[in-house]
Amino acid sequence: MTIKEQKHQIVLRQCEILDSDLSEEERNEKLKPLFKEFCRLKQLQMKQNKPKTKKTIDMSVRLTDIDTGEERFFESMIAAAMFLDKSASVFNKEVRKNNGIIQGYKYERRNKKYRYQKGNRRIEGSIPEIARRLEVGEVYIRALNSQPTKNISVVEIDRWKD
Repeated sequence: MTIKEQKHQIVLRQCEILDSDLSEEERNEKLKPLFKEFCRLKQLQMKQNKPKTKKTIDMSVRLTDIDTGEERFFESMIAAAMFLDKSASVFNKEVRKNNGIIQGYKYERRNKKYRYQKGNRRIEGSIPEIARRLEVGEVYIRALNSQPTKNISVVEIDRWKD
């Protein structure tokens, strides 16, 4: 039986108990273990639905294990929080309070990084930074990223290399 089916069975049993002619105390005694089992199944279901970690450079969040140095990449801070079984708000507070360290992991977040190249001139940074340095609009830089010209290009680079 799947977790969803088990949870459904528990709800049906709870309804039967609530509809029965038992006293309030007897109902509570029978409902308590059902409620605990339902909570356990719900936790198990959440663990199964946890986002999978990838080892790619296009992720914006990196958790590095302090002891082993193993790196885990996530698309967002929320995905990293779910990996550590925390809510986003609690995760955020703990990261700020502990200078980026949470449950034995070092938390890092970086925006996408690009390289503008025209001849020998190279500029690295985010799209707004490149646009500011060249004194052009961000739209122009984004257009170069999607459709490079013959001698000008903007390409995404590994944001995790220093």
